Amino acid sequence: MATASLKLQMVLAANIMNFYVNSTTKVGAARQTLSHFQTRLGILERYWETFVTRHDEILSYPDDLSKEEYFVKSVYDQTEDNYTGTKALILDHITALTPQGPAAVQTGNDRVARSNEQSGAPLPALALPIFTGKQEGWESFKQRFSSLVRDKEAIPKVAKLQHLLNAVQGPVALRLKGMEITAANFDVAWDKLIRRYDNQRIRLHNALESLMQLPLVKSRTTDELTNLIDRTEEAVRSLQELRCPVHEYDNWIVHCVVRKLDANSRESWEISREESSEFPKYCDLVLLLERRVQSLEQARPSAGLAAASNQGLRDRGYGHRRVLANTARIEDAPAGRSGPLCDIGQKSHWIHRCFKFLGMSQQQRLELCKAKRLCLNCLHRSHLVDKCPSSSRCLICQDKHHTKLHTDRPGRPRHGNGSSAEEGAMSNVNAPIEEDQGGSVNVFTTRVGSDVLLAAAMVHLVTAGGQLLSVRALIDPAAERSFITRRAASQLNLPTRRTSMSIIGLGAAVSSRAGTELCLQGLELADPRFGVPARVDFVLEGDVFPELILNGVVKGTAGTPVAQKTVFGWILMGPTLPDTADGGGAVRAFHVSIEPSISSLVSKLWELDNVSSRPHLSEDERRCEELFVQTHRRDSSGRFVVRLPFASRTDLRGSRFAAQSCLLRMERRFQKDSKLRDVYSEFMNEYIRLGHMECVPTQQLQRPSSYLPHHGVFRPDNPNRIRVVFNASSKSNDGLSLNGQLLAGPKLQADITVVLSNWRFFEFAGTTDVEKMFRQIRVHEDDFDWQPPFLALRVMKQLAEDGRVAYPEASEVLQHQLYVDDLFFGARSAEETVRRRDELIALLASAGMRLAKWAASHTEIVEDLTGNKPEVVALRVDEAVSTLGLKWLPRLDCFTFQFKPVLTTSPVTRRTVLSDIARTFDPMGWLCPVLIVAKILLQDICIDGTDWDA
Repeated sequence: MATASLKLQMVLAANIMNFYVNSTTKVGAARQTLSHFQTRLGILERYWETFVTRHDEILSYPDDLSKEEYFVKSVYDQTEDNYTGTKALILDHITALTPQGPAAVQTGNDRVARSNEQSGAPLPALALPIFTGKQEGWESFKQRFSSLVRDKEAIPKVAKLQHLLNAVQGPVALRLKGMEITAANFDVAWDKLIRRYDNQRIRLHNALESLMQLPLVKSRTTDELTNLIDRTEEAVRSLQELRCPVHEYDNWIVHCVVRKLDANSRESWEISREESSEFPKYCDLVLLLERRVQSLEQARPSAGLAAASNQGLRDRGYGHRRVLANTARIEDAPAGRSGPLCDIGQKSHWIHRCFKFLGMSQQQRLELCKAKRLCLNCLHRSHLVDKCPSSSRCLICQDKHHTKLHTDRPGRPRHGNGSSAEEGAMSNVNAPIEEDQGGSVNVFTTRVGSDVLLAAAMVHLVTAGGQLLSVRALIDPAAERSFITRRAASQLNLPTRRTSMSIIGLGAAVSSRAGTELCLQGLELADPRFGVPARVDFVLEGDVFPELILNGVVKGTAGTPVAQKTVFGWILMGPTLPDTADGGGAVRAFHVSIEPSISSLVSKLWELDNVSSRPHLSEDERRCEELFVQTHRRDSSGRFVVRLPFASRTDLRGSRFAAQSCLLRMERRFQKDSKLRDVYSEFMNEYIRLGHMECVPTQQLQRPSSYLPHHGVFRPDNPNRIRVVFNASSKSNDGLSLNGQLLAGPKLQADITVVLSNWRFFEFAGTTDVEKMFRQIRVHEDDFDWQPPFLALRVMKQLAEDGRVAYPEASEVLQHQLYVDDLFFGARSAEETVRRRDELIALLASAGMRLAKWAASHTEIVEDLTGNKPEVVALRVDEAVSTLGLKWLPRLDCFTFQFKPVLTTSPVTRRTVLSDIARTFDPMGWLCPVLIVAKILLQDICIDGTDWDA
């Protein structure tokens, strides 16, 4: 049944892919009428409806179909793209063939158009504006799009929506992704953009921030002054559009601009104000700056004189850029100097960055440099290599030549980092990288007797805006992250942000070449030019490696690479034979992983020793708080109903595949473990019995929603109890996750040290647990399809505020003595403690919550609730600690620690000492006399400079 459905689905996918060609190319021009395209559009809609219905049926089959071609090649996603693209093109034909009605009013633009038409000078077609999601570009986009498309009554709303989807890129396109092309959806899409970007407060903030962050004019150049004027005028226009009294801001605006001027321009401004005691006007400042720009342009030398002057600088060895040796940072030289001139294409770039130069072999590069009489070390034409003043050397062999001219010749003396490596020895070098990366690169060099061919493929990278770039990618099954070069990221216009992490890799200089004869023929290689050295712009991590592999392996003779079939084609990888004339050489490898800096991990060890201050709320935290205050409510039973704080609501229906794959894995585990199946089923049935989960009606499956993968986790101390984890951080096929779409609210969790300190004041103390707290909060019906309830701590805070009058003592306990879902209460007498207990029960019951797992220092506090003696209650601690180790004995009213020493025969290292210290959690400092000795030992080891594993 499943096989037959998959075959029908593949046939239907091919029909949709070829639909547009069959509707146009294979149809004569005479038949391409309005009714023809309208009929074909109806057929396409029926194709798509059948395709989606059958796709849902396939997903409901119990068989494991993840290895079928339909899922391996993501046929559903490709067909969806084909469908939307074909529909858009057909709608364009319908729009072009739809007769336009006569205009009711003759506008000025109409008169101009007719005038131009009559005069025989038609105006060029106006291009639609593009909006990428930047707030400063919204107002311009809104006005231009409205005048060209939105306000035109003659344009159907279906076509308006298509124009709108074509005019947005980046995060805006993702926001509107998956929206059906209908007339009604144009207003929905436009309202989405209005709600998100037409925010007066944000526009005012951005305009004022632009004035505060004006660019600094560093030199007397017209470009910098013009940029300053333009940026200022743009901000002022934004304020005027917001109807702000800009004329009253003259003093402040003038101050913001003047402080960014260079010394000469500021002096000119001050001289112009010498005879005036009035407050300066912004218009006067702009007039002076514009005159200054004109003066500088007139004083600029002609192009011919500038070229002759700059040629002299180049002949003396000066260039446009200054390269810092042994680092990755390149700094621009002052703008007054001449730019570089490539000796191949006479373009304004260095020859070692020329694509033609990089495409040559090493021998061709060497011959070119000799023919052009370039220095073989720095590639300048002003001198030869024996007189080169540069201290830079080849980064591979340290000889006096440029790295791009390095060749592998037998007998070449190898110069390492001051020492030669013996066979099998390894050296470790820390090379600095750019400061804003905040990381380091560890380079290892080793000598081995054989070489390995790493798998590579030519892949096509596509941005959300449809831009495509073909690059060579390294397929590294051992890499923990995917990497892309700055060059490729810039060409794809990918957004970047600063990060701080350690990049640990295995790499080495190439000091030999390895060759081998392949007995593999007739294979379509993923990298047709695999034997030609070329730039690698992309590294695919190990997580995606299993998704790339297909059935099919071709092996050659022993000691030669094998061919593995992948979605890109056949890749070659495996051992190669080294050049016997060169002996054992060094290996090039690129095994990369990213992990948090060990120093940042150590810092967490000392955080509990410090008193933390409450940070100011960020913009997202303020938005999250405002959303909760404005949208939360309580239903007829008293339960809280909350809205999810979406930063941007994106269709996450693509998450279904990951959720279904996780479910299939769990079902395979159920077949092997009947106990797991029974406990898991009982847990999920409890969800249904309590009304915390319901079946989704079939007609609602196509609504925008999110699918959460879930799996079970057993507690080590209680193997009969399972906790099901719903993973809202799981990413869909397009790399988005539900948690990534939600705002992160402020930290509301109380510090455990404060909770414990307050609790220890009471002679009569008790503790209880809010039963199923995270499931006692309802989600608004509009958010049912996204995630189970959350916002628990914020709701508990609101409940404490709501009950401040009716339950004052319980409100105080709930406000300050709640840790996750555990409550700690007490008083100076048993009667007062029981009164607070009863208030807590009533306050929580008013919100539909129940308290359970009672324990107290005195039996009279809880005896009328449980009838049993108080039990030992373990307190929860920060999530960074995996071992609790802290228990309260109610009968003795004291705490105890449990420490299980790890017995091992491995040598003691700096890392194991840190691990043993961090294993014991002591938030109150009760074990300080013991732990301080171990911490002093760790500090001495750090000062000594001992390596982590030495």
